[in-house]
Amino acid sequence: MTGLAALATHEAEKILRWTELLTACLFQALGGEPEVLCQQIHMARGFRGQSLSAKRISDSLRTHPDFAKRIDEHQWGSQAKPMDGGAEIQDPYSLRCAPQILGAFQEAHWHVAEVVTRELNASTDNPLVFPDTEMVIHGGNFYGQQIAMVSDYLRIGLIKVALLTERQIERLVNWRYSRGLPPMLAGGAPGLNSGFAGAQLLATSLAAELRLLGTAASIQTISTNANNQDVVSMGCIAAKMTRTALPLAWKIISIETLAIIQAADLRGKNVMGGDYKKLYDLVRSVSPKLENDRPLVEDIQRVTTLLQSEDAQKIFGFDKNHESD
Repeated sequence: MTGLAALATHEAEKILRWTELLTACLFQALGGEPEVLCQQIHMARGFRGQSLSAKRISDSLRTHPDFAKRIDEHQWGSQAKPMDGGAEIQDPYSLRCAPQILGAFQEAHWHVAEVVTRELNASTDNPLVFPDTEMVIHGGNFYGQQIAMVSDYLRIGLIKVALLTERQIERLVNWRYSRGLPPMLAGGAPGLNSGFAGAQLLATSLAAELRLLGTAASIQTISTNANNQDVVSMGCIAAKMTRTALPLAWKIISIETLAIIQAADLRGKNVMGGDYKKLYDLVRSVSPKLENDRPLVEDIQRVTTLLQSEDAQKIFGFDKNHESD
């Protein structure tokens, strides 16, 4: 169970970092208001993970010169939003509250990583032999309650990140809220082309499947071993469920990545800052622009493989330890 949890913890951090980058790209694609990334408001909340997540999103967004100027000079509200009937005065939660959501997951990840690391270095045999005192002591250090609980915690946080991603996809494909993007990000004539409609359906299906994995395994104890093991941790099942959730989350993130890159083609490349452009070049190396409709299943798989690769993660510094940021 600890091995599974350790692998999941390592992988989940990469998902967090990609989601922060995609959120920065989404600000650019939708003309989001960077005021919500101001460190003053996040420091006022007092959660280190939230402040760090906002900083990483802001740092990526600042690779676009226009956003950098607005952020550095605190030019909040300098770009007036339309006041037509039905227009949104504020950005949706999927943009405005992304640091709060992703920051909460960062806090969870720190805790999970600490517990898993401690367990990896722990003595969990039974009995334990202590040569200094010449004692052999029978106990319960094998009991996996810590791993069970943090595996559930990690999985629930991961699911929330995936649900945020799915809602961000909705903002891109829904022409009522995408601020001028064509319906379903269709590259050809809308109506004759369904664009990302099928990919969004897949994302919502994956989100529904992930929500079903949100049930805590650590409370599902069932007696065994002639009632000797009468309350068990369910740690291995909790860790396995988290491992099951990871590939579903990766696919949703890959769908948003493709949608973000398609939005750049439809908006015009001036919408992209430096990080966005680096992501664009990476994705377009494995997936061409969607013009007339084609099946996207192979594109999603290629982008998933790309995002999971160490080479792609190194380009954005995801391989470094940012604990001290």
